[in-house]
Amino acid sequence: MASKDSNGLVISLSIFVLLTVGLGVAWYMTWAHSTDLQTQLTASKKAEGESKGIIIDKDTQLNVLKQVIGHGNPESPTDEVVTGVRTEIAALAGDGSASALSLEPALIKNTTDRDINIAAATERGILAQTIAEEKKAAEDRHVTTMNSMQTQVSAKEEELRNMEALHGEQLRARDKQIDELKITVREEQDKFTTLQTQSSREIEELKNDIIEKRIALTELRKKARELEDQSFEREDGRLVFVDQSSLTGSIDLGSRDELRVGTTFSVYKKNNSGVGRRSNEDIKGKIEVIQITGDHNAVVRIVDQLPGDPLAKEDPIYSPIFASGQKLEIAVAGLVDSDGSPLADRDEFIRLVNGANAKIVIQISDDAKLVDQDLNELTEADPIATLITEKTRFLIIGDLGTSNQTQDSVKQALYQKMQLNASKMDNAALNHGVYVISLSNFLEWIGYSRKNIAFKPGDKFPGFLTNGGLSSTVSGKPRPQPSPATVSGIFSKPGRKPQASNGAVSGLYANPSDDE
Repeated sequence: MASKDSNGLVISLSIFVLLTVGLGVAWYMTWAHSTDLQTQLTASKKAEGESKGIIIDKDTQLNVLKQVIGHGNPESPTDEVVTGVRTEIAALAGDGSASALSLEPALIKNTTDRDINIAAATERGILAQTIAEEKKAAEDRHVTTMNSMQTQVSAKEEELRNMEALHGEQLRARDKQIDELKITVREEQDKFTTLQTQSSREIEELKNDIIEKRIALTELRKKARELEDQSFEREDGRLVFVDQSSLTGSIDLGSRDELRVGTTFSVYKKNNSGVGRRSNEDIKGKIEVIQITGDHNAVVRIVDQLPGDPLAKEDPIYSPIFASGQKLEIAVAGLVDSDGSPLADRDEFIRLVNGANAKIVIQISDDAKLVDQDLNELTEADPIATLITEKTRFLIIGDLGTSNQTQDSVKQALYQKMQLNASKMDNAALNHGVYVISLSNFLEWIGYSRKNIAFKPGDKFPGFLTNGGLSSTVSGKPRPQPSPATVSGIFSKPGRKPQASNGAVSGLYANPSDDE
C-alpha cells in the first residue's frame, strides 16, 4: 500500500513540474509578443509624432501665408480666401499680369498636399491607436492567463502539500501496521515451527505404525490364504444341454456376453462349495467353446469329465479370466509351464488369456524382466506399483526356480531376480486385495487341457498310453483270452444285462509297426 502512495506522490510532482514548465513557456511567449507589440506601438507613435509635426508645420505655413495675403482668419470660408487672394495678388501685380493666375494653382496644390498629409497622418494615428488597443488587449489577456496559471499553480502546490501530509500520515500508519505484522509473523512462524516439528514426529510415528500394521496385515492375509479355502467368485454360466454321445453341449453365454470361440471353462458339480476355491474337488470336467450360436447361447466341446460323474444339464461353469461384458486384468509371475513339459509355454498361455478377452497387465518374462502382454519391456520407474492395483483380478504364480535346480551361476542369478520381482508383485497384490493363485489352479479353473503329454510321478496321468503301456512288445492285436470283467453298468442301457468284454484291445491303440 505504501508503494502505491509513493507512486501517487511521484506522479503528482511530475504533473506539477510539467505545469510549471508549460506556464513558463507560455509566459515567455506572451512576453515576447508583448515586446513586439510595444516596439510596433513605439514606432507608430513616433510616426504619428512626425506626421503631427508635418501637419503643424503645414498649418503654420498656411497661417503665415494667410496673414501675408491679409486673410489670417481661419474661420473664413475657402471661397472668400480664394477671392481675397486673387484680389490681393492682382492689386500687388498692378499691371494685371498673369502672375496672379499662376500663384493660385500653387496655393491650391499646396492646400491639397496638406489635406492629403493630414489624411495620411490621421490614418496612421488610427492605425497606431488600433495597434495600441490590440497591444492593450493582448496585455490584458496575458495578465489574465498568467493570473489563471498562477492560481492553478498555487492550487496544485496546495494539493501537493495536502497529499504530502496525507502520504506522510499513511506511511506512518503503514509502518506501524508492518511492524505489527512482523511481530505476528514471527509469532506464527514460531508456532508453525513447533507444529511442524510435532507433526513430523507424529507423521513418522504414524508411518512406522502403518508399516507395522501393513506387515502384520500381510502376514495375516498370507496365513488366512493358507488356512482358508473360501471362494469370493461366482459361476459364469451353466450348461443348458449335454450330448454324451457326441461329447458336445451348449451353455447360456453368447455374443452379447462377448464370449469368444476357443474360451475354456471348468465345470463344477451342482452342489458345490464355491467356484474358484483352491481345492478343486468340486470340478467335474472341462469344456471349450466351438461355436457362438446366439446372444446367450454357444456350442461347447466336452474336453474332460470325471468317470462315473459325467457333465449334465444345469452344471455351473467358471473361468477366472472371463466376465460377461468386461475385460479382466491379471498379472503373472514366474515361468509359465502350461503343457506339462519341462519347457515354458508362455505363447500358449497368452493365447488362452487373449481368447477369453482378458489382458495381462504385467508379467515376469523368462529372462526375469518385467514385460507387458506382448513381451515388451516396461519402462516405468515402478511398474509393479503402477499396474497391480484394485482393478487387477488375479496374480498367477508360476515356476520361480530355485538355486538347487541348477549349478549354472547365470541361471541362479536369473532365478534370484525373478523371485525378487515376484515377491514385490505378491506384496502389491496383498496390499490391493488381489487374489493370488498358483498356475496349476488357474489352469484347472479355466478348464485348460494339456496338449502335450508329460508325466511326473505322483501327478494324475494327463492322457492315454498306446496299448496301455510304453513297451514296444505289446501288440495291438486282440488277445485270445476273454476278460473276466464285465462292462460297467454306467455304460449299459437301463434294464439290460451288462455285456461281457470280448477281451480284445482296440486297433486304435495298436503299434504302427505291428502287422494287422
